Amino acid sequence: IINSRMMAVISKKNSLSKCGCLEINELSKEKLILPSGDKAFKDIIMKSYIDIGERPDIFCETNLADVRIKFAEENKGITFLTDTVLQNMKLENVVAIPLTPFVERPVYVATRKDELINPVVSKFFSFVAEKYEQNV
Repeated sequence: IINSRMMAVISKKNSLSKCGCLEINELSKEKLILPSGDKAFKDIIMKSYIDIGERPDIFCETNLADVRIKFAEENKGITFLTDTVLQNMKLENVVAIPLTPFVERPVYVATRKDELINPVVSKFFSFVAEKYEQNV
């Protein structure tokens, strides 16, 4: 549907919070709070660390964005969310910094070809078609 940019979410207490953008390898001394189940993004992280001969220090992994942000607010580590998700979140004690080079995260919807689409999914498709001028 759309492509989003992956952002590093960092406590305002962390000195990296003043950066305009960050490369993943600049996070080598930081604890990471990773989204669980996102193998593609984890592979990007791992490759960046392998390239500099380091291993990431992973504080935890969870798919709960609000939990990851809370840990980042408490300066327990740095987490990652897309700019699209962050648009709708209230960030108080953290900043979102773009990763460079651009780490793109596609947002998509998949359904089975012959499966009936329920009314909620149908409304979502209509919303996406209208908001992003995409045919779904």
